[in-house]
Amino acid sequence: MKKLLLFLFTVCLLAGCGAQVDTPETKPAQPVPTEAAAVTEPSRSPDMVALVVSDRLSVAYTLTAPDPNGDYGEDISINAQGGEALAKWLLGQSALDGLTAYQEGLFLPAEEDSVYSGWIAKATDHTRAIRLMTTVNVAEVGLLEAILPAFEEEFGYEVEILAEKEEEIYLCAALGEADLVLAPAPREGDIFAEHANFRTLPGFKQRHIPLLRCPYVLCGPAEDPAGVKSIGDAADAVVSVSELKLRAALKAIAETGCYFISRGDGSEAHWAERKLWPEAPEGDWYVAADTEMGPCLTIAEEMGGYVLSDALTFEIFRTWNGIVS
Repeated sequence: MKKLLLFLFTVCLLAGCGAQVDTPETKPAQPVPTEAAAVTEPSRSPDMVALVVSDRLSVAYTLTAPDPNGDYGEDISINAQGGEALAKWLLGQSALDGLTAYQEGLFLPAEEDSVYSGWIAKATDHTRAIRLMTTVNVAEVGLLEAILPAFEEEFGYEVEILAEKEEEIYLCAALGEADLVLAPAPREGDIFAEHANFRTLPGFKQRHIPLLRCPYVLCGPAEDPAGVKSIGDAADAVVSVSELKLRAALKAIAETGCYFISRGDGSEAHWAERKLWPEAPEGDWYVAADTEMGPCLTIAEEMGGYVLSDALTFEIFRTWNGIVS
């Protein structure tokens, strides 16, 4: 009797709240992203694959050295020698080989000829500790832990890896919280591109020294409803093969009405994507999420759509079964 009363009470409660149970007939045919779509812990492994990898469109990762004579608060000092030594070592051929070989295709060498082969100062008691600030994604992928022990053993330094969100990296470094920065380069016109608290290292021409490139990848469901995998290569004297294929892929996505999830936030990734459309995309199939790359991948996976991601974020998303910090 108690079980019957409990069952009747539950039914009445659900009815009073207007609860509905979706069926194949009542479930919306065009789901839209909600707050739930941004949850970064899906209940199943992501059904997303990399369909096209760009050889031109990429995120540029640079090395930036805070100025020891910068305008910081009291009791803040910059380990200029340690930061310079680490920067030079990372720009050397052996370190670059290790960085690009760690996970094939995740990082590519910078297009600029920035290989360093000169002298590197060894650590002293006062310069031993180096604070290297990088993005959360770079820290999580294990790249630096794999190669830095060789630097520490040869030159006697101890490197502390500090992970920060990409949008906070240069602000924190400008306040004196790091001796060297490894992060995506500031965008043109960004206040930190020429900030007074960053310096140009001796022997280098640029304040933000190119180190690596992380390519963009077009990701989508394994079943590929837009037929991106079947798009053939095309040749052009000016535009790269992968860029032509990306443009053709986006055209196919638009024509088939498959979902495309855009960051829609004015970020570097957003503008890289917009360069590939022949005209501004419109329609319910084009979802401007106005959020970071990790949540965009989650939304695309849940909606069975496509997304243009940097290879590093997608690798973390794939490796950790859809969990992105």
